[in-house]
Amino acid sequence: MRAPFFTASIAPVILGTAIAWSKFHVFNPLLFWLTLIGAVSAHAGANIINDYYDHLSGNDEVNRNYNVFSGGSRMIQTGQLSPVQMLIVSLIAFSVSIGIGLFLNWKSEGDVILWIGIVGILIGFFYSALPISLSYRGIGEVGIALAFGPLIVFGSWFVQTDSFSWLPILASVPVGIWVGLIIFINEFQDFDADYQTSKRTMVVHFHDKRKAIRFYQLSIVGSFIWIFGWILKSVFPIWTSFVFLLTPMIFWDIAISSKKYNTIQELLPVNAATIGIHFLGTILLSLGFIL
Repeated sequence: MRAPFFTASIAPVILGTAIAWSKFHVFNPLLFWLTLIGAVSAHAGANIINDYYDHLSGNDEVNRNYNVFSGGSRMIQTGQLSPVQMLIVSLIAFSVSIGIGLFLNWKSEGDVILWIGIVGILIGFFYSALPISLSYRGIGEVGIALAFGPLIVFGSWFVQTDSFSWLPILASVPVGIWVGLIIFINEFQDFDADYQTSKRTMVVHFHDKRKAIRFYQLSIVGSFIWIFGWILKSVFPIWTSFVFLLTPMIFWDIAISSKKYNTIQELLPVNAATIGIHFLGTILLSLGFIL
């Protein structure tokens, strides 16, 4: 299941809820926890179905550079679960998420949560699943950025407020970028296996890892410029500038990635740092909205 990656679905729920509190001082603990469980369940389902289809394509079998960040959970490859069992577990996880989503939609105005849930589940399932296989077409990263950015953040806001606002959408943009970059940087170690099995990830599409790492770095810088711009316009509260406490980490990340982008093991700290930027950045933004 790769549970450590669940921060990617937990943090945006916290952010959406924090923005709701900052604007209306509303917080329903039951709805918060249901939203959190629903998001994590969908995330688990997506991770597991990805392992299933990467097994069917032979991608995980030919991957000799797998690590704690990429290459799948290896549960099929090590015989812990059969492919069919993985598929069943994935469908159970998705079913839990769908059930919670239907309840939240019933508790909310209109069918906003229903449509957010439908789009999110489709992205999670067809990230690897045939016949769409987003991750095999170089657009999986964009799908993940959308699902774990705007969809979860705005959905968490709407569950609490039953109202529309551009604020959670604007705040979700850097979160989506960061989670997309988690996928993107993990593709560096998977490059050879992805290329062999015609998995045309965004990094494979670049062909040149040097150009790919420049895109990664510019995306990080751009995400912080986005936040700074909305602070200057007084759209984001001044306290969201807490996110710039991560500046030393950003400089370190850019420095190391510039040197180690073509080495598998030595790039692993950058993989870890990208997860840290996403989680800490999202939590600091949340704190900034609450204060």
